[in-house]
Amino acid sequence: MKKILSLLIIAVIAITGCKRNEFDNTIKGEALGNFSLKTPEKNAMLVLNSATPDQQVVIDWTAALPGVNTAPTYTWIAALKTGSLDAPLLEIPSDNKGLTNKLTISQKALDEALKAKGIADGLKTDLIWTILAKNGSVSIRATEIFNLSITRFGDGASNFALYSPASSFDVISVESLSSTEFLKFKWQKSFAGKPAGNITYKVKFIKNGGDFNSPLMVFTSANNGADSTLSISYSDLDVAMKAAGLTDRTHLDSLKWNVEANSGAFKKFADYPNDIVIKRGTKLTMYLIGDATPGGWDNSAGNGKIAEMTNLGEGKWTITLELKPGGFKFIPKKGSWDVNYGGSPNGSDLGGDNISISETAMYTVTLDEVNKKYTVVKN
Repeated sequence: MKKILSLLIIAVIAITGCKRNEFDNTIKGEALGNFSLKTPEKNAMLVLNSATPDQQVVIDWTAALPGVNTAPTYTWIAALKTGSLDAPLLEIPSDNKGLTNKLTISQKALDEALKAKGIADGLKTDLIWTILAKNGSVSIRATEIFNLSITRFGDGASNFALYSPASSFDVISVESLSSTEFLKFKWQKSFAGKPAGNITYKVKFIKNGGDFNSPLMVFTSANNGADSTLSISYSDLDVAMKAAGLTDRTHLDSLKWNVEANSGAFKKFADYPNDIVIKRGTKLTMYLIGDATPGGWDNSAGNGKIAEMTNLGEGKWTITLELKPGGFKFIPKKGSWDVNYGGSPNGSDLGGDNISISETAMYTVTLDEVNKKYTVVKN
């Protein structure tokens, strides 16, 4: 019996000795697992805005898993890029007294922390940063070190929104040759961060997927950039679009527009850009000209009294106005006699004669270019 028992013990020892060791990766005891930085991303640039001091800066990272049940505490540490994190410039506990793997800090608080370290107003400072986690006697840092540049409060501009044209994919048609019609833009005013600061504006356009820092077109707002409005004549817009490479007037140009507010060296865009779709073309027009009309026979392009007819489509036009004794003709373009329509002896067909008016009164005049007819009806 003793011999059998001895053999069993030897067998158990042999089996145990041949069994492969298996390691448990679970953290045990007061230890901490590795963790990683998330945002701001590596090489981020943060420009603190004196006009939005309460705006939050968020720094976050993955959690460091504790060995038992003691939650770690976190501290954001940052040093000059030329310095060392062993002697950090800034040490700020994370949210919830260091218990949360996130730091939320106002721009004002971050600016004051840098100011307390002797960083001058408006100065850009290149830093390196990481997170220090502690759990009892155990301290570890995140596996990465990120670069971060922070510019202290200097010039600033408050947040603002775009008003009109509202963001839309509806087509806006513009007459490419018109210098008297305008596409108008309006946005909320931005306010400078410094009491004596001024804001100027630029309206910028890009294609979808473009970058407003490299825009297709740039226009300075009204009053040399001081007003939060811009009016662009259709002809100036057409010239700018052609200069930007948008030469095909038959194409619908789908763009985005935004406004850049400038205060000193500080630049800020509206939070959200607007979509705009522009169709350029030559607007069909028809006018009455002659001594029977308010504009007389003066066919200069700048004569604002030349009466413009309403386009009914399919070559048909109408207008109601006061006419006086004299004659008139139809012209499709101010400043040119290349095409002009008059009357004929039978009084309804187009011809080359002046159309005569014998009595001052209100008249409705119609023109049918397709069928070469016209009517003049006293109201």
